[in-house]
Amino acid sequence: MAQGRAIAEQLARDSRLALIQRAVENVEPRLETAVGYPNVAGIALLNASGEALLALGARPVIPDQTVLEAAQEDTRLVEDQSHWVMIAAVRLEPEPVLSNPLMLSTEELANAPTVLGFVTLTLSQVALQADIRATYQLVLSVMLGGALLVGVLVLGVLSRIIHPLQQLAQRMSDPDTVAYFRPAKVCGVREAQRIATAFNTLIAAFAQVKRTLVDTNLALERSRDNLTGRVQKATGDLMAALEQVERQNIELMEAREQALTASRVKSEFLAHMSHEIRTPMHGVLGFITVLARTPLNPVQASYLHLLQHAADSLMTIIDSILDFSKLEAGKIQLRVAPFPLRHLLETTVQLFMPNAQVKGLMLEWAVDPQLPEQVLGDRQRLAQVLRNLVDNAIKFTDGGRVQVQARLVRREGAFMTCHVEVRDTGIGIPSVHQATIFTAFNQVDASTTRQQGGTGLGLAICQQLVSLMGGCLTVDSQEGQGSSFQFEVRLQIASTDDFMEAEHPGLPSINDEDEQYSRSVQLRAAKPLPPSGMPPARRSTRSTRVLVVDDNPTNRALADIVLADLHTDRDLVSDGEAALTACRQQRYDLILMDLRMPGMDGLETTRRIRQLGNNPNCTVPIIGLTADILGVNYEEWRAAGLTDCLYKPLKVEVLSQVLARWGIGGSSPDPYSIPRFL
Repeated sequence: MAQGRAIAEQLARDSRLALIQRAVENVEPRLETAVGYPNVAGIALLNASGEALLALGARPVIPDQTVLEAAQEDTRLVEDQSHWVMIAAVRLEPEPVLSNPLMLSTEELANAPTVLGFVTLTLSQVALQADIRATYQLVLSVMLGGALLVGVLVLGVLSRIIHPLQQLAQRMSDPDTVAYFRPAKVCGVREAQRIATAFNTLIAAFAQVKRTLVDTNLALERSRDNLTGRVQKATGDLMAALEQVERQNIELMEAREQALTASRVKSEFLAHMSHEIRTPMHGVLGFITVLARTPLNPVQASYLHLLQHAADSLMTIIDSILDFSKLEAGKIQLRVAPFPLRHLLETTVQLFMPNAQVKGLMLEWAVDPQLPEQVLGDRQRLAQVLRNLVDNAIKFTDGGRVQVQARLVRREGAFMTCHVEVRDTGIGIPSVHQATIFTAFNQVDASTTRQQGGTGLGLAICQQLVSLMGGCLTVDSQEGQGSSFQFEVRLQIASTDDFMEAEHPGLPSINDEDEQYSRSVQLRAAKPLPPSGMPPARRSTRSTRVLVVDDNPTNRALADIVLADLHTDRDLVSDGEAALTACRQQRYDLILMDLRMPGMDGLETTRRIRQLGNNPNCTVPIIGLTADILGVNYEEWRAAGLTDCLYKPLKVEVLSQVLARWGIGGSSPDPYSIPRFL
């Protein structure tokens, strides 16, 4: 190809003068000479327009105009299966040769084109392809000969390697070899000899193992008889042990049944004692409040104040014991509802300002302004934990200050974590007792406890309540330098709609164990109550009438006094039958129903009132009264048709707020001042 390119370019230079003079015959001898070169199949001389001026040889090629235009810049190669075509442009010399009279004049040379024509040189590939085929044949012959030689050598080597291996394989597959431990012949290549040697070593090891196995079998035969006797003895011992385990299982089941029975008896006893203790306390606290409203001289007022303080202390102890019993029985559930968090924290701490002033303490609190205004959580239980911690801090601090701090720890979407810390400068807690102060009935110092009072249940209750709210109550303290109690609770941030719903519920709800209960009563009522949850409109033609159903005469008398102060008409009955008779004879605006009465209890009486058909009393609000805070069955209360339920003992203010909520005397109460239960 390089040679053809050089010939084509040389012919283009030789043809320059002939094209300038337009005398092709002058260059024809030169082209005929070039046709005789090896591998040259044809030569063609073209003018600038691509027209053939001279064509020589067996295969002159006349390219198309596109190829010629591409060849103006440089020599081009066009290839097919058997030929190469070199196309070289015939160019005008850049400087005229004036001394040659045969050349054009300077003016004519200036007007002549740059490319005068083209020379095409056709080279044949036949000889080259023949050489390549000859080379391939030679290489193939050499490869076949080498492969034959290598095959012969490999067969010879394999025969020397395989024969000893075949003998070894035959010896290894022979059953007599292992049975009689016959060694293999060591021969052949080195690797075959190594394999035979290793096999012989293995055979020798097998022989040794066989001898060992024979001896072992003899020993096993001797031991089998001894083992049989031992197994029989062990089987007898095992059967005896199984019988003993079975007896122990029966005893454990009996003990479990006794424990369950004892737990049921304990729950029933606590429920009964809750009713029996809280019912008379309801009357005591109620009449103390009523008596406080009467004219008293200073001495009587002082005695009454002491009596009220003692009754409140007694109720605190009773509530602590019953709260701990409910926690121990797993009957306390969080009541999630919207409430103002910062308002709750501040007002709860402010309640203890008089106690701190009496002891000369500085009560300080700081609430993080970044805390959300409204959250969703159990308002009552959070306030209970904070009250207990602040009360303990004041109780065990004789001088200095008590600081309460609440801050925002983090916000995660719709949830936030609040950190509350109560720090005091009191007597502190020894390090040996810090791990046990959250245990029920545990008191660090009996003498201090006698001086300060307490049941030892407060911190245990707080720890369990904080755990229910997803947190942990911890303490840092040094004896004589004060203590710091802190806990974190995770609360959901309430939206505006949640808070508006809490302020204006579909039905009034005084307590907060289950906020959906009153809605279910609304669906059960034959005539639904006002959807806004506001009290029914007062009738101008008659006064408000309330039915009180309670078997305890003290409670009936207290209700009579409270309702009289509210300027209502009231009927007092002592059992369910009398309540049904009164409902058939008189229309009421509200019914206060004691749930635990002899004979027909309050739930059955409520069911029968709801089933009175066209009687207007079947849709009136029925407020349950109970002193049993353990035996609570909300589903049963819903099914019976209660509108709401209150715990005994009831304070006069709470009962007045309940009646005011239903439009029976008084003014509308603050929705956060009423303890919510359902």
